[in-house]
Amino acid sequence: FAAELGAELVGETVRNRLRLAGPARAVLESAVARPVPGYRLVSWHGPCPDDLVESYARAWSALEERVNGQARVRRPSADDVRAREAEAERAGHLPHVVAAMPGQGAEIVAYSTLFVRDSPMADAGETLVLPRHRRRGLATWLKAALLLGAARENGRLQLVQVFDDSANTAVLALDERLGFEADSHWSTYALKAA
Repeated sequence: FAAELGAELVGETVRNRLRLAGPARAVLESAVARPVPGYRLVSWHGPCPDDLVESYARAWSALEERVNGQARVRRPSADDVRAREAEAERAGHLPHVVAAMPGQGAEIVAYSTLFVRDSPMADAGETLVLPRHRRRGLATWLKAALLLGAARENGRLQLVQVFDDSANTAVLALDERLGFEADSHWSTYALKAA
């Protein structure tokens, strides 16, 4: 129908959901129990610590995919991080973040976000590993730590959902490894203004 009106397909999205009880819990615990040598995890809830915000913004700037249908920020700064945190707070969401840093290094090389609200369901945001740190298991380790930590800290939390671009095969594979299951798909079309 949309194509007949001259609309162009701009993306296909899949919603993946993870129930935090049962078999998924064991998968997350197993992934967390396998740290990646040479890296350490740091985590925070709410605003990013001041000493990490510039590094976090630099890592965020490497994100190539749209997340949850949102447009990319071209070159995120610390101010953009703070604006996103304020937006989450206005929406009643508490950001949970787990980031990876090399051994004694001070630079964030990977991170994953989760937005928790007063609900049994939370929304996963982006998971990013900088290119030269990929293929080591960082995404699996840090996203599992994020989800497991949030479940332990929020007794009501039972379900996490994420909206993935169907072309992002790396994130789809990551979510599948962690036990997420697809439950819906949709396409987004754009009409050119006349």
